[in-house]
Amino acid sequence: MANKIKCNFNMLACHNYDANTGSINGIFNSIEFGENGIISFDLLTIINLVNKNYDTLTIFYCIYNVKKGVETAKIINKSVLRPRKGVTGSNGRLRETSMEILSNGIRRIMISNMKFTEKGDYEIRAYVFWDQEHLEITGKDVKEVEIDMLLKAEENLESVFNLEIT
Repeated sequence: MANKIKCNFNMLACHNYDANTGSINGIFNSIEFGENGIISFDLLTIINLVNKNYDTLTIFYCIYNVKKGVETAKIINKSVLRPRKGVTGSNGRLRETSMEILSNGIRRIMISNMKFTEKGDYEIRAYVFWDQEHLEITGKDVKEVEIDMLLKAEENLESVFNLEIT
C-alpha cells in the first residue's frame, strides 16, 4: 500500500467562503431562483492528493440543465494549479506534514451573477487534467474550448455536484 496514489476531488456550494479564516458559511445544494434568474455563490473544490507527483493540474468546470441535457452545457471556469508540498492552511501558510508527498487545499470559484433561465436540477462537473494530458484542451483559454471536446473526455471527469434551483 505504500506509495499508492490517491486523488480526491469534492465540490460544494456555499454562500460565502472566507479564505483567511477557512470559514464556510451557508453550505447548500438547493438555492432559490434569483431576481431575473441571477444567482451568486461560491463553488468550492476540496482537493486531497496523496503520493501524486505532477507539475500542473488543470480543472475545467462546466454546468448544464439536467432535464435539457448536455447540449445546454457551458464552461464556467478553468483553474490551473501548481503543486505545493504540504497542507495549505486557511491563512495561506503551508503547514508541515508527516507524509512525503501530500497536497491538499480548497479551491474557490466565485460564481457571480450567473444567469439561469429556469428552475430545475443542474449539474456542475469538474474535469481534471494532469500535466500535458489532453494538451489540445488544457492549452486553450476557457473561451476557446469546445464544450463537446471537454464532455467527451469522460476519463477526466473527477467530481459532479448537483444543484437544485427552486
